[in-house]
Amino acid sequence: MSNKKRNIYSLGLCGFPYGTASVQKLMLMARAVVRDDISFTVISHTFLKKNDLNYLLTKKGVMHGVNYFTTSPYVFSPNSRILKIYAKAYGFIREFVWIVLRIRNVDAIILYSYKYLYVKFWSLFSRIFNIPVYLVYFELRSSFTMSKSYFDKINDEWLDKNSFKHFSGIITISQELINQVRKNYPQKPCFIIPPIVDFEAYDNVPILTSNHRCFLFCGSVGYTEIIDFIIDSFKLIEQEVKDVKLQLIINGSVEEIDDYQKRIASDNMEDRIIIQTGLTNEELIQAYKSAYALLIPLRNTKQDIARFPQKIAEYCASKRPIITTPFGEIINYLNDDSAFYCKDYDTTLYSNMMLYVYKNNDLANVVGENSYKAGKKYFDYKSYSDSLSDFVLNNNK
Repeated sequence: MSNKKRNIYSLGLCGFPYGTASVQKLMLMARAVVRDDISFTVISHTFLKKNDLNYLLTKKGVMHGVNYFTTSPYVFSPNSRILKIYAKAYGFIREFVWIVLRIRNVDAIILYSYKYLYVKFWSLFSRIFNIPVYLVYFELRSSFTMSKSYFDKINDEWLDKNSFKHFSGIITISQELINQVRKNYPQKPCFIIPPIVDFEAYDNVPILTSNHRCFLFCGSVGYTEIIDFIIDSFKLIEQEVKDVKLQLIINGSVEEIDDYQKRIASDNMEDRIIIQTGLTNEELIQAYKSAYALLIPLRNTKQDIARFPQKIAEYCASKRPIITTPFGEIINYLNDDSAFYCKDYDTTLYSNMMLYVYKNNDLANVVGENSYKAGKKYFDYKSYSDSLSDFVLNNNK
């Protein structure tokens, strides 16, 4: 048996190891497979905009045993348009050359990108160089209802239909996305990994208060419809739950956050609805664990049926009750004992469920404990250490 160390590389996702839910998901996937005989390296090929979440990012480093570096000459976006064009081209070419020069030591590549041309390039690379390349496919991009340019629409449609042919396998998050892959490639190897978190890290963060006086939602400001739905639901019951506030932890541009602040002020709800952004990971966990209940309404749409929000795993790890709807992958992991299900995506029904949870605090605590137990079984990153590494490293044997 060979003692040679196996090397897995991830390409396409920038900003590692700080920032977005995608970055944190990749970090936990990497931590799941890293061990004495397996290394994991994340390569970023372009710069990104500096913000409160990523300002500590450096050109290279190691975190939790995972190596990372950028091939771009700039970590953060330069001011000059010419420099931006130069940096993107240089970073991509250097990334390609770096991989080719070390081709004999590349055992597998995990590609995490939603850019069709970039994805297609590396799928052809897989075929030409006979190197296993796996596509991370966590969203049905063509189903997104947000405003998009013509080119973004074409990109997303092609990505969902024409991206899978030459990849060694697909790492996805739901059965709906597997169905999408197998419409045209019925034999393509697929691996489902649900949202994952580090449960031990959550256990080590203290609770700020034992009173649990906020309903809490956390997510991107891009999910405007969901945020509006939650605000409208809360407003229906706010007179009946005067000792409980609505806490919105949302990430987005300064302008987008400011728009929500103005809306809440115009409704005279500043003392009832709290908006926060740019929290550290520990602050976020404390907010979860100190909440009365955690909100994640899912719509009966292609987009929500295909996706599986990272926040669900994070909510489970916090031991607080989750109020959701029975659409998508969540019903395969949490039952009526481990989540409060509102039967439809409707503000009146959802507000009634929020009120029910408010009036049944003891039951809410029990359901929160049960969500933790279910999450520990299905969403702890350590649960996928052997299966994920086996899929990536042994699938082509």
